[in-house]
Amino acid sequence: MKNYTNGITFDTSEDEPDMLQTSVRALNIQGSGGGKFTIKDEMAKSKGKNVIEIDINYTNKIPGELDLSKAYVIVIGEELAKSKGILPLLEPIGRSRYGDITSKVMIAEGRGTDILSIQMENSPLAFRLLKMFGNAEERTHIPKENTFSIWNKITDHEDSIIPLVRKSGPNQIEISGTALFNGDKYTGYSLSPEQSTLLLIMDNRFNKLNFFNIDHDNKEMNPFAIIINRIKHQTNLKLDEDNKDGEIVFEVDIKLDAEINYYEGIISNNDIKKFNRLASDYLTDQANKVTNILIDAESDVLGIQKEISVQYPQYLNNKEWKNVYSKIQIKPNFSVEITGTQNIK
Repeated sequence: MKNYTNGITFDTSEDEPDMLQTSVRALNIQGSGGGKFTIKDEMAKSKGKNVIEIDINYTNKIPGELDLSKAYVIVIGEELAKSKGILPLLEPIGRSRYGDITSKVMIAEGRGTDILSIQMENSPLAFRLLKMFGNAEERTHIPKENTFSIWNKITDHEDSIIPLVRKSGPNQIEISGTALFNGDKYTGYSLSPEQSTLLLIMDNRFNKLNFFNIDHDNKEMNPFAIIINRIKHQTNLKLDEDNKDGEIVFEVDIKLDAEINYYEGIISNNDIKKFNRLASDYLTDQANKVTNILIDAESDVLGIQKEISVQYPQYLNNKEWKNVYSKIQIKPNFSVEITGTQNIK
């Protein structure tokens, strides 16, 4: 008999707040003779004070050998991620010699167990989630992260963004965006998929072609969509202790080569400059909204603290980082150049 741990969830116990409530979804594969196998998709629940205790408890609930550190997906309920953090949950996997460090971590809107209990007809739930994550990573809607990379960032005192999932129907799941972290705790602030893409571009983590709907407010032109072909990324950190608006200025300059792939109307060569300006202004405005959320969340996903430590190593001495970060001016600037369109006249 062989068990494959499809996924595990972690939540705060509803009746015992100091305990962890978990669910495990496992594939139980058993030979039935003649080269045939019987496969059962099983689910079990357990409580415990920590991951090790819970792992032991499951040996009495699911037949065969079960190793929680080899789960393909790890779903953490938002309340647990906010109140107690996720490092104690990832630590046994990150340090295990046999754990699956490439497994995917996600934060559930609501309780994690509600995600794992969804029934899928065509494939095990974990495989469906992994496929969804692969597609979202390719589109730069979520970061390419796994259990080890997230655990490594937390132990290196870096802030992360982790995919946020929710139950969108009786048997449906969707990636709703990303959760912003301060250390190992979910701040309660999140970004939509489009906002997440902008943040990843500003953090120089753009993966592949992506689309943006430019929903501008110019009444003379219809909204349009662009597809990104190439990105140039540059940052600049400035320190001005006499600046009353903020001593630290962090500039993020992004140059995008793009094509128009949707517009209701005829585009002439004379219109390209207008499209460039509208796209640049729209993306810069949206990026400013994202950086404002980062400041409110006290989430330094862009790694500004590390940049300050490298360029101005004495500056942070005797300063509370929380107070420093709240006054940092993050200035994104997107410059779009339209290099092609399907219907230039």
